[in-house]
Amino acid sequence: SGGGGRVAAVRSSLQQTAAAFGGGGGQMLLLRLLYSLLMRAGYSMHALYESQVWSLSPAVSGSLASYNQLLGLAVDWLLVGRLAASRGEGRLLCLCLFLATLNSLLESRHRAFLLYAGLHLPVSAVLGRITKTCLASLFSK
Repeated sequence: SGGGGRVAAVRSSLQQTAAAFGGGGGQMLLLRLLYSLLMRAGYSMHALYESQVWSLSPAVSGSLASYNQLLGLAVDWLLVGRLAASRGEGRLLCLCLFLATLNSLLESRHRAFLLYAGLHLPVSAVLGRITKTCLASLFSK
């Protein structure tokens, strides 16, 4: 009888989870969770990527990470609201995901550090921050 109760409890939990992700809000939640997981995985591997591809020291890699954080704050403060108001959050989200993919593809085609640090890294930081903010806003609606 104890095993049957556990099976029923697990079945009930799975049904509740499926129901939570079933509607439009659930799909947005799933998208946000997957995006967060992907970004955390990418962020955790980023320092290793920079050290292997660009031969950066931990100090330089840390400086670039700080620069990205400051750039992200500026984007949140000055840019996201204006862009979302003029373009719409869903449309802006799709555009940013497309541009982030294009940026990554272009970055993979060269090994010039100045181009990476001066173009790809800031573009990635801006697009990532806009995407994160749009996802949070769409999820909260």
